[in-house]
Amino acid sequence: MTRLPNFVVIGAPRSGTTSLFYWLRQHPDVYLPVRKELHFFSYPTLAAHTEGPGDENVLSNLCSTWDEYCAHYAGCRAELAVGEVSPSYLLHSAARLEIASRLGEVQIIALLRDPVDKAFSQYSLLTRQGLENLDFEAALAAEEERRAAGWGDIWWYAEGAKYAAGIAAYADTFGRENLHVVRFQDLHANPSGTVAEVLRFLELDDKVPIDTTTTHNRAGRARSKRVARLLEGDGFAKRLVKKVVPESLRVPLRLRLNDLKTGAKAELDPATRRALAARLAPDVQRLEELLGRSMGWSVE
Repeated sequence: MTRLPNFVVIGAPRSGTTSLFYWLRQHPDVYLPVRKELHFFSYPTLAAHTEGPGDENVLSNLCSTWDEYCAHYAGCRAELAVGEVSPSYLLHSAARLEIASRLGEVQIIALLRDPVDKAFSQYSLLTRQGLENLDFEAALAAEEERRAAGWGDIWWYAEGAKYAAGIAAYADTFGRENLHVVRFQDLHANPSGTVAEVLRFLELDDKVPIDTTTTHNRAGRARSKRVARLLEGDGFAKRLVKKVVPESLRVPLRLRLNDLKTGAKAELDPATRRALAARLAPDVQRLEELLGRSMGWSVE
C-alpha cells in the first residue's frame, strides 16, 4: 500500500520553500518526491485561473489526478516523515479540507516572508522571465483587474502577501500544535538552525548533517531577456530538457542555468515600500496576534 504524506509544507511564493525542500530531502528519515510542487489539492482553483501570460504552461506541470499524486509516493519505504511541498495551499486555503479528507491529521509547515519583500520578489521573478512588462507600481495597480480577468496567483503580488486568513484556517483544521511557522529571514540568516527546528517539529534526528550552503531559486534581474525567454516558460529549450534529462538530474542543471541568467537584484523604491507596507499592515498585525509573536517585518 502506498504511503502518503504525514506533513505538508505550505507558504508564500518566494519564501524559501524550494531550498527547504532540497535540504529536507537529504535527511534519511524524510521522503519527498522528486518533483517539488504537486499542487494537487489546489489544482481545481489553479485551473480556473490561467488567463495570464504563461499560466497554462505552469498548469501543465502540476498534478491533476489522485492516481498521479499517489504515484509520486510509490518509492517511499521506511521513512518516518513523508512530505509534500506546495506553496499554493496557503493562499488557496480551502485546499486544507481536501488535505484533511485525503491525508488525515498531517503536520503543517508554513514558510512566510516579509509581505513587501515577497510581493517584489514575485514581481522580479516574472520580469526576469520576460512575462511582466509593467513597472512594479503599475503592476500593483493592475492586480485587481488581472485577478478579475482570471490571471494566475503568481500575478497576485499584494493579495498573495496576506497570510493571516490562511494561517488561521490551517490552525483551525489541524490544530495549532500541528502548525510550525518558519520565517524566511530565519531560514536565510541561519539555515542550519532553522532546518534543525523543522526536524525537531517532525520528531526527527536534528543532528543529521544537512548541507544548506546552496541557495535554490535565486532571484534577480535577467542578464538577458532573450535568454530568459528561451529558458523560461514552455518553449523548445525547456521541452528538450524534459525529454532528454531525467527528472532527478534537472535540479543541478536548473541551478546552473539560473545562475547564468540571473544578475543583480532590482531595488524597490522606498516610497513604494512604505505605501505597500502600510496597505498590508493590518494583515500582519492580525497574523502576529494569531501566532502570539512579532514577525519582525516593516509595517510602517
